[in-house]
Parts: sequence; C-alpha cells; structure tokens
Amino acid sequence: MVITKRQVLDLVKDLPDEIDIDELMYRLYLRQKLEVAEKDYGKIYLFLMRKVKETSEWFKKQNGRRKRTDNYNVCSAWRAVA
Repeated sequence: MVITKRQVLDLVKDLPDEIDIDELMYRLYLRQKLEVAEKDYGKIYLFLMRKVKETSEWFKKQNGRRKRTDNYNVCSAWRAVA
C-alpha cells in the first residue's frame, strides 16, 4: 500500500497529543485494511451488477419463449383446487 504525505498528515492531525508507536502502527494498519476492503467491495458490487443484468436478460429471453397465460385464469384455477 502506498500512502501520500497528505494522508499521513491528515491521520496525524486526528491523533491525540500523546500516542505510543503501537497505536500509530495499528491505525496505519487499520487504514490499509479499510482501503483494501473498499476496493474489494467495489469489485464485488460491479460483479453482482453484471450478474443481475445477465440474469434479467436471460429472464427476458425465457419470457419471450413461453406461451403467455392469463394470470387471472391461473389464479382462479388454483383457488378451485385449493
């Protein structure tokens, strides 16, 4: 992970006046993990959106092949059976 000087200064500015090295290292580590998670989330979101689009296109194709039925008649027949 590469961090800019501006990002380090912003991180240091938010720190308390006295802090030990372990806390500083932990915050840098945490910042790195959060940035990686944000990038991964973006990749997963794009992947899922592509899958939704592919699935919706598949359903549209399947819907065109099926013989359309009147939903009211199907529901009426179901009520008569139940």
